[in-house]
Amino acid sequence: SFAEKGETSFDMQLALAEDGDIKNQFLVGMVFLNGNGRPKNVDEAIRFFKMAADRNHPQALSNLGAMADGGIGMPKNEVLAQEYWMKASQQGIPQAQFNLALYYEAGKGGLEMSSIQSVKYYEMAAARGYAKAFANLGVIYEQGRYNEIKSNIELSIKCYQEAINRGNIAAAAFILDVFMMKEELAYQ
Repeated sequence: SFAEKGETSFDMQLALAEDGDIKNQFLVGMVFLNGNGRPKNVDEAIRFFKMAADRNHPQALSNLGAMADGGIGMPKNEVLAQEYWMKASQQGIPQAQFNLALYYEAGKGGLEMSSIQSVKYYEMAAARGYAKAFANLGVIYEQGRYNEIKSNIELSIKCYQEAINRGNIAAAAFILDVFMMKEELAYQ
């Protein structure tokens, strides 16, 4: 057994990952990425994430997207990031959906700039409880940022409140600005 050989649970995870266990491929990738009890090794993290991503592990796909976007352990590649996030998004990973919304908003990663697609992906991430998505939707609804979306202060406030409820403290500043703007309008 592993215990008799003095091997650790990480050794077991590593052996399982090398044998093709998708869950352990992802977990070993996380250990190497974060250096949990081991030296960080981004190359090994990428190797194990790719093993899991090749078998469509959603969080491994999302992590590889973030690494490609940030140039972490690989050359910065927005098209590759978008491709990884698209696959992860289709499996319901809210971080990937949020990142795709940002890419659609800016026309990055080979995607055509699209306010409709941007809002669609923000809403998908928000439906999964992603706080940053609520905050960004709040800004969009507050400002009526796109031709397709008129300013809707009440909806904006609801989005900011959801973001705050989910731990996005920055949304508190946004909602304060909305209330101050409403006060100023009331005095005019």
